[in-house]
Amino acid sequence: AEGLLKQFDDIHIQDGSSLAINDLLKTIFPGRFTTTAPAAIELHVYFSLRYQSFHGVDLAPDTVSEYKFMPKAQNYDLKNTLSLFDRGYNSIDDLHDIEEAQGYFLVRMKDNLNPLALSASHKDQRQEKYFRNKPLHNIKLNRKENYDFHVVFNNKKNSAVCASSLYGIRSP
Repeated sequence: AEGLLKQFDDIHIQDGSSLAINDLLKTIFPGRFTTTAPAAIELHVYFSLRYQSFHGVDLAPDTVSEYKFMPKAQNYDLKNTLSLFDRGYNSIDDLHDIEEAQGYFLVRMKDNLNPLALSASHKDQRQEKYFRNKPLHNIKLNRKENYDFHVVFNNKKNSAVCASSLYGIRSP
């Protein structure tokens, strides 16, 4: 591993791929796209880059939410590892568990989540007080700016469920 990635003991990738199957199976394996693929499955894979091996493989109807297959921190040693997830894997509670296990994650969050920026650090190590306690959607940066944001997510159960770093937040 090169550069920043060599600081991690392992890098885990979790993702799923949908596959259309024979329409006769639509009652057992319903698809999300009923017109084009009435029957479909999704293969969910949890992969270790360091060991080039699978930690887990799950097969489910395509209509089952991806976050249900997100690896649980209590089932894996995630200390000093980086977990990469796509948009469907954003259970705030599960991400918080990864952080509690001293692991790190990078996830593409859904657009309707709007975490609160607690702090922002520039690559030259300066701390920006301007961003403190602002919703992330309200922060506009020019294309040349790059900050690390420490954010907190809110949900109905807790006011501060998860704090984590987001990298390279830039304006469109």
